[in-house]
Amino acid sequence: MQAKKIYNGDKTMKHGSRKHSKRLLFTSVLAIVVILAVGFYLIGNANSNKDESNSDNSTSVTMSHISRSNNQQESKYSTTSNSQQESKYSTTSNSQQEVSQSSSQSSTNNNSLVYYYGQTKTTLPTINGSIGPNQNYTDGATFWPATLTINGKKENVVAMYERMGYFQIFTKEPTSKPQGFTYNGGDYNNHIGDKDLDPLASSSKTVRY
Repeated sequence: MQAKKIYNGDKTMKHGSRKHSKRLLFTSVLAIVVILAVGFYLIGNANSNKDESNSDNSTSVTMSHISRSNNQQESKYSTTSNSQQESKYSTTSNSQQEVSQSSSQSSTNNNSLVYYYGQTKTTLPTINGSIGPNQNYTDGATFWPATLTINGKKENVVAMYERMGYFQIFTKEPTSKPQGFTYNGGDYNNHIGDKDLDPLASSSKTVRY
């Protein structure tokens, strides 16, 4: 009787041990499943973050290229615009300088031809050379630079010969009366171009006005 009880006790213990092993196995499997699920979840998040990071980097690189391209275009446009403005300014400035120089030269040339016949201001066609007949000089005329004593002072003048022995004198400053004279000698043509007119002006064959 006692041996039967011992057998039944062993049988009960074995049955409990099996139930306990199954429970441990189930718990282990469940733990493994949970671990695997968590692992897959973490790997998926990591890959997702990596893709987002790559996408952000790609977007950043693309934006950087676009920004660089825009900067290059802006720099090229700015350089071209500045170059055009500088060229335009340089052309305008040069044109203005040329006009100014031309005006200055024209003014200088005009001033160099402005003389007085007595107190009458006149612009000569030339101060050294001959001109053909025109409405102002019907027989043509010859002009040349010379010297003549006026009011006791040797002055630089421009002499003009037109016809009939008359020598017309032009001065840079107005004088109280015209300084021209008529030479009645037959050799008046020989005196056209004389640099010093004092001998001719003081000749006994000369009439001064």
